[in-house]
Amino acid sequence: MNLKKKTEKKIVDLVRELAPFFDVQNYDISVTFTSTNVEEYAATIFTDHKYRRLNFKVYPIFFEQTLDEQRRGIIHELCHTLTECLDNCAVNLLEGKLITLESIKHANESSTSQMQQMISVLLEGDGQLYTKAYKNYLKK
Repeated sequence: MNLKKKTEKKIVDLVRELAPFFDVQNYDISVTFTSTNVEEYAATIFTDHKYRRLNFKVYPIFFEQTLDEQRRGIIHELCHTLTECLDNCAVNLLEGKLITLESIKHANESSTSQMQQMISVLLEGDGQLYTKAYKNYLKK
């Protein structure tokens, strides 16, 4: 297996191994690799909580990064799953759509609850599988 294909497999594996940590393990997860860069992005993520879909897109510049930068980038993109509800509120406001205080509070509580669960897993010592997957990404 050539180096690029091996790295692509590692990316897919890490995204899937970390999915339960981000509470998206039951989502339809796709990881796609594009042949064209988009601005300065190494990777992007699209999350649809309503229909439980997650699309992780990797751009060629991603492969120019070190393995540590790559795994941090994967974590960064997965963190967007936590903030998507708040992001949607902001975008809707910018587009002139009605956003109620209740919907903002709901988005905030949703994000906060997800983060609380993640921190609890780590602090209670139940995150060994996730830390192992994260460390294994650096192995050649």
